[in-house]
Amino acid sequence: MDDRSECVRIRAVLTQSKNSAVTGEYLPDVLEEGHSAWCDAGLDSRRFLNAIVTYDQAYGPLQNTVARKHL
Repeated sequence: MDDRSECVRIRAVLTQSKNSAVTGEYLPDVLEEGHSAWCDAGLDSRRFLNAIVTYDQAYGPLQNTVARKHL
């Protein structure tokens, strides 16, 4: 494995809150599904966990985070 991080772009409005007043899918749930699909495809789990994830927020600019922070 090299030192480059994978980049994952999720084209959906996501939230880091389960508050029902907030619009969007819950980020950890979406990342869990993405991680499962990644592994089912036979790809290295560590690459997904270390990936930089970019996603839209309901109220604000694009956000970047590292997948493992939410799994």
